[in-house]
Amino acid sequence: MSENTRQPPSTGDLDRRVRRTQALLNAAFVELFHEQRYDEIRVRDILERAAVGRATFYEHFRGKDELLIHSMAPFFAILTDCAFETADPAALGRLLEHFRANAAAARSMFAGPNSGQLLPLVVRRLGALIERRLEACDDARSTSEQLPRRLLALQIAEAQFALIRAWLLDAQPCATELVGAALIRTSRALVATAT
Repeated sequence: MSENTRQPPSTGDLDRRVRRTQALLNAAFVELFHEQRYDEIRVRDILERAAVGRATFYEHFRGKDELLIHSMAPFFAILTDCAFETADPAALGRLLEHFRANAAAARSMFAGPNSGQLLPLVVRRLGALIERRLEACDDARSTSEQLPRRLLALQIAEAQFALIRAWLLDAQPCATELVGAALIRTSRALVATAT
């Protein structure tokens, strides 16, 4: 087959390449996140670590903040579940242990120089996921005098991160299981106020 008649890559091949590139960028970012403060990480550092070009990076992400949000997707799924019957206390416990084991990195996000802009991004992303789940519960939700879904979802996300932040930054001696149980209990209580 000549080059002029070569078939374009299939959608499956493109999806595989997209996932591979995103995985390379994510892995490089996570390594850097554990080595230095978030505000010290530059896009060029990520590119060098991942061996990916600048144009390729920007085809996938608008910047390192968006890459951070992408890297936290598994965490968001677990935290979203806290507000619903799908909560998995064991998965939540592992997530909280991960946060505790990486407290220095968490401090960078929660209390570093960029925390004022970074934490709201994280809360908005988690809030959007919770809001989608609340939409699925709308059949059971009364419509009179209730907070709009978006406000309720943001309240739940803010409350979750407030507890995690206080637990990690104030170094309060508290078992992971108690923090996890509190996250589930308070998140579900907030959802219950809307039904």
